[in-house]
Amino acid sequence: MPKFMPSLAAAAVSVLSILPQQAAAKEVPYVCELTAHTRFGFIPPKMLIVMDREKGSAYVYDYMIAEVHGGPVRATMTQVSAHKYKLNWDLVGLEINNNTTTTTQSTVRFDMAAMKATLISYVGGYANTNRGSGKCEILKK
Repeated sequence: MPKFMPSLAAAAVSVLSILPQQAAAKEVPYVCELTAHTRFGFIPPKMLIVMDREKGSAYVYDYMIAEVHGGPVRATMTQVSAHKYKLNWDLVGLEINNNTTTTTQSTVRFDMAAMKATLISYVGGYANTNRGSGKCEILKK
């Protein structure tokens, strides 16, 4: 994990400030605390998800995204059922070791009724699937 990672609250403010003022009222930031279920890494202990269900838009943020982009990235959002959503994003240029970079493909399945998230990530060049899950809550300002 990097020595410096902006707080999740600051990241939420950053995302909300990008959007027009009227749209920002519909953006809801969630913070999820995840537990890795595999030993390969690439599962952040905390993740920020900002969703606008009416517009079908979402942003995600964690320590790996912070290293590559310095701020949240847009995720493709798909509604799976009444309270379940799937968020997908790629992270290109993540430094892993010896100045080697890779691409990760990540998917979060977010159950808003249970306030639980499951994260699956695939790391380019490796056969491992990384999995983690945890509880989420609305980020308090």
